[in-house]
Amino acid sequence: MAVTQQLARVSRAYLTRCRTSAAANPHADPEWDPPADDSIDLDWSPRFLTNACQLAGVDSCTLEALNRALNGDPDVSVLHHPEAMGGFGPPPTVLTPDSVAHVAAKLAELDWDSVLSAIPADRRETLADDHFSADPLAYLTTHFMALKNFYAEAAQRELFVVLWWD
Repeated sequence: MAVTQQLARVSRAYLTRCRTSAAANPHADPEWDPPADDSIDLDWSPRFLTNACQLAGVDSCTLEALNRALNGDPDVSVLHHPEAMGGFGPPPTVLTPDSVAHVAAKLAELDWDSVLSAIPADRRETLADDHFSADPLAYLTTHFMALKNFYAEAAQRELFVVLWWD
């Protein structure tokens, strides 16, 4: 099974319940099981989304917001239990509702069609290395739009976003 980027929208109450469960459980199990409707699998797209924006010359503030959308805030303690959130990659990270709102606004401002058209033609086919046989721009568009919509709803509902690799 491939290791992919996962995100979940959760409330403060849900995070508190998970932390309480982890503290009370002898195996530190947080009983992590976010609703499927509030979860997203970004596949391997994070690195490729970042590469596309860098190649297109996206401004540093937007690149920083994209980086936070894909990596969270590593200084904020979340949960870490391999059976609950996979044992791959860095420990899970989180964005607070205020950070989620900032990221959502920056992603909403990003004109994705302009990003794609600004990528030099000779780099479009190699953008995703040799990972995909299909059109890499269509793959990136699908994943960028999913990420943007995911954050927009999280911001509207004032939720945290938890990120991990599984």
